[in-house]
Amino acid sequence: MSRKKNIILLSLDDAAVTIGSQFREIALGLLITGMYSAPSGYAWYFLVMSIPGLLLARTYAWASHHFNAKKVMMASYGFRLLLVLGLWRVNHFWVALILLAGMAVGRGFYSVSQAQYVAVHNDFAATRNMVVRLRQSESVMLLIGPLLAGWILAWTGYRNGFLLSAGAYIFSLTALSQLDLVVRIESRNLSERILWRPDGPTLAILGLSFLTWQANTLSVSYIFLVLHRHALGFGMMLGVWGGSGLVAGLILSRIRKRPLGWIAPMFGVLSVSWLVLSRGVAFPGFVVLGGIEGFANWMVRDLIAAFVFAKAPPGHGGLAQARLGVYDEIGSIAGILMVLLIPAGWLILPMYAVIGFLGALMAGTMAIIRHRRQPHILE
Repeated sequence: MSRKKNIILLSLDDAAVTIGSQFREIALGLLITGMYSAPSGYAWYFLVMSIPGLLLARTYAWASHHFNAKKVMMASYGFRLLLVLGLWRVNHFWVALILLAGMAVGRGFYSVSQAQYVAVHNDFAATRNMVVRLRQSESVMLLIGPLLAGWILAWTGYRNGFLLSAGAYIFSLTALSQLDLVVRIESRNLSERILWRPDGPTLAILGLSFLTWQANTLSVSYIFLVLHRHALGFGMMLGVWGGSGLVAGLILSRIRKRPLGWIAPMFGVLSVSWLVLSRGVAFPGFVVLGGIEGFANWMVRDLIAAFVFAKAPPGHGGLAQARLGVYDEIGSIAGILMVLLIPAGWLILPMYAVIGFLGALMAGTMAIIRHRRQPHILE
């Protein structure tokens, strides 16, 4: 298998789908707030995007183990292509949510299959380099994509964002068709290889997801309902937030030992940024803090992904991704439900103060876990 060729193709795929997703996300932001203007409208979107990952985790793991990863990834894109064309024409909020839930299912199958190409057994450096390469290709698109998408959609109409997203899927299908096949490793007892009980990395992902999904919901409401910005402003916010992954990737590429030692400080960074937001800031400050939040988020996610994938048995990167995905979705669902259930008076600034306090609590918890039980360090 030509690993270099696969890395290039997966990077092109990631870049294309990422820039397509920026057109889709901006279109969705305007579509959802137009059909359901309450601050909780976007929380419903995040919720339906998270539920499939929790309910279908074992199905994703089973599929990654029994079907060819390349074919599953291509089928996922074909399925999502049809659904995004449905979003182009939809006019009802709850119908849009059903289509979005279907897209989440397709994303789940894709993620576990892509992990089969990313994981390098017992080699943190090689796995980290693959994770960084994908993050950088994605972050470049996240940096320029939202601004470009915001400008184009402000000129042509936001519904065209769904058509441009569909075009990105077509391009990525072409790139994926050139991937080498992953050799599947048979295992008679799959359930014994999936350790669902929590550990330090999965607890970190759960806590991160719980907090950042609340922050994401609040940020969308803040920019549209408090700052009264539209497509271009939303695009600028997304660009800085996503582009911060470039900085995270540069730092991550230099981490060789004790990768999980960075987790607690990053939660501290998130806590400070949310506490500052709870005081109320103007648009420039909001964008800067969004970049800081994005940087800490990417650091935690990519460090954990590289660490866990490298520890996975050969051919079982998809199972490791399915396991991480379970805790990721549990955290996101819990965080979104919190936004939906709290009194409206607590939205938006008071809730930033709450998650800022919880972020500090997570930083302390992860520091204690790290101090009491040093995890296995991969060179």
